[in-house]
Amino acid sequence: MRKISKFLSLVLQHRPDAIGITLDSAGRMHAEGFKFYRSASWVWLTERVPRGYVT
Repeated sequence: MRKISKFLSLVLQHRPDAIGITLDSAGRMHAEGFKFYRSASWVWLTERVPRGYVT
């Protein structure tokens, strides 16, 4: 299971298209290590969103 997890992390960070996955900005941020938090009202938050992720 650990090998699969490492493989998926690697693919999601560098080549998600290789396994037929398209990540949105939040997905790319998460794959690149940004931390997300869920508020008490179920809103997802992060400390900052770099300019390259805003479309």
